[in-house]
Amino acid sequence: MVTGPSRDIAAQCPAGQWMVQILSMIPTDGVDAVEAACAEALNEGAPAASVVINILARHREPPQPLTIDTPDASR
Repeated sequence: MVTGPSRDIAAQCPAGQWMVQILSMIPTDGVDAVEAACAEALNEGAPAASVVINILARHREPPQPLTIDTPDASR
C-alpha cells in the first residue's frame, strides 16, 4: 500500500498514480532499467504504467532451471 506524500500525489490524478506505480519498481529493477522501460514505452506510443511494468517483467532474467544429476547407474 502506498502511504505518505506518494499517496497524496496518486490521489490527485491518474498520472500521479502511474508515476507512483513506475517509481515503486525502482527497488526491484533499478533506476536504469526503469528509465529504459519508460523510454521504450514512450517510443512505442504507449505511455502507461502497465506498459512500463510489462516491459520490465519481460526484460528480467528468467530463473535458472534446476539441474538434476543422473546417477551413473541410471544411464
